[in-house]
Amino acid sequence: MTKKPKLVGSSPGAVNNVFEELAAHHVAVLATVGEDGLPHQTVVYYSINSDFTITFATKKETLKYLNIQGDNNVRMLVYDEKTLLTIQVYGKANESTDEKQKTKAIEDMYWAADQNDHELPPLTKLYAGELVVFEVSPVHMHMAYFIRPQAGGYDTFETLDFGEGIDKKRVKISGLKPSLDKDRTVIEQTDIG
Repeated sequence: MTKKPKLVGSSPGAVNNVFEELAAHHVAVLATVGEDGLPHQTVVYYSINSDFTITFATKKETLKYLNIQGDNNVRMLVYDEKTLLTIQVYGKANESTDEKQKTKAIEDMYWAADQNDHELPPLTKLYAGELVVFEVSPVHMHMAYFIRPQAGGYDTFETLDFGEGIDKKRVKISGLKPSLDKDRTVIEQTDIG
């Protein structure tokens, strides 16, 4: 099923802009929360699918795997220093049982490592059980592209809200002037892939 995100406080081109940047990058910081309530962060190679789900591989005996088993709410951060780009992804991670998807995610991990001049992904060097693949279904994405010309303007920020499980009262769309906040429009995007 293809999700139809709402663009909140964003441009009509936000879906394509965010997707293109996520597809152009392959490394993210993944944050999970352990049973002790403390955050855990790790770097993962990821790939994005046409429906905006994000896949990454890990091993069954890693802390991120154990944390996701206890609480599947995850955060991901993509950063590009050259373009001053950040993309924050809020979503729910679930272990994939689809063999084609698992194979593709693992192949993508090896490809991304090769693109960064690494013979093998770091994950392959861990003795931490078998490889598994997670699929992150996004709830909210926020991209800041600070190299764009207008500081703090609409062209700096892109936001996608997938409308699932997000508390609208707690989400503050950054980059909008408070006086414009009440006037922002919600644009329905019907075709993302």
